[in-house]
Amino acid sequence: MNDRFSTNGDGKKPAPKNRISPVDGQRPAHPDNPETEREQQIIEALKGRYDEIEALWEQAEENLKQFRVPHRVEHCYYSDYDHGYPFHQSLWWTRYGKGWRIVHEARTAYSEIDEKHDDECEWKPITECPLDLRLAMIAEFDNLRKKVVEAAEKAVPTLDEAISSFRTILKG
Repeated sequence: MNDRFSTNGDGKKPAPKNRISPVDGQRPAHPDNPETEREQQIIEALKGRYDEIEALWEQAEENLKQFRVPHRVEHCYYSDYDHGYPFHQSLWWTRYGKGWRIVHEARTAYSEIDEKHDDECEWKPITECPLDLRLAMIAEFDNLRKKVVEAAEKAVPTLDEAISSFRTILKG
């Protein structure tokens, strides 16, 4: 009957006195437990590295944005034709959502066997992929970057020709 009314005026029951975790969200202090301290050091070390990997992938996207290629660019790094339908894995530089992103694609290429059957694709920005995939794609990024640079280089004469043609039309 003592817990019937709140003592702090918010209508809620008071917090129990023997809480395991503190109310303010901070970790409980266990200075006498070296195992907990070691675990916290491991957690902090991993968190810092995960954050750095994500920041580097974001930096890679910023690096590719400067080329302003007029179309998406694919780097297919794995294909399997031996187990049923063809299966491909690729890194793409493509528009995803509202911006250009590095995107990982896993595609079952049904259309390579039967044109009437659509491919099954799974697209995901690299920064949202599992860590093991992001780590494996570090080695493939350079290949994607080379293809983006090549596409940008090929776009220059195409754009020059289009600009010249458009100027001629506008003068006519």
